[in-house]
Amino acid sequence: MGANLICDNGESSTCFLRDEPGTDILLLHKSMTPQITCRVKQCALKTQNQTIIAMLSAGDLVALEAKYHTHYLVKLYNTNRRNIEEDRENTDGVAHGLPLVGHIGYIKEVKSIDLSRAPIFKLADLLQLYTDRIKELDVDVAEHIHFTHLKERILANVAGLQAHKQGIDVILSFDAGAAHLVYVKSLRE
Repeated sequence: MGANLICDNGESSTCFLRDEPGTDILLLHKSMTPQITCRVKQCALKTQNQTIIAMLSAGDLVALEAKYHTHYLVKLYNTNRRNIEEDRENTDGVAHGLPLVGHIGYIKEVKSIDLSRAPIFKLADLLQLYTDRIKELDVDVAEHIHFTHLKERILANVAGLQAHKQGIDVILSFDAGAAHLVYVKSLRE
């Protein structure tokens, strides 16, 4: 950004971002390259800053001889970056919801197939399937997906399903007795 700027302390000039004059502490910088116009326009559109959008409709910042305080330009860029990160998180939230809906549908379907048996699900297996499905959707799995969070989300959406701690495993079942029997059987094997 330093190559794009000329410092100016003229009292008659104001910052196009805040409509404030330059001072000894806050120097105004003159827009010198078309790239700054492009970036400011992207930020203004993303942050819905109508004042900047209206000003840019009159021309680019270089042609308008627009001046700005570096502090406010950086603040605009940072606000834009936060908005982009929030959008990414929201998109990831939707992408994380899709495999969850699939798991919940699967659990309900298995339960409805044979009403005489109580299906049992190992949370570790569900977590692995969930993680694999998220990766298939090209969502970055930068953070570890927590067992507890997944368990709580599944339990909140499947009526009658219960979690049972069996040693180091967590078993999800509609019947506590069946979960215990499966655990005891696994110890014998």
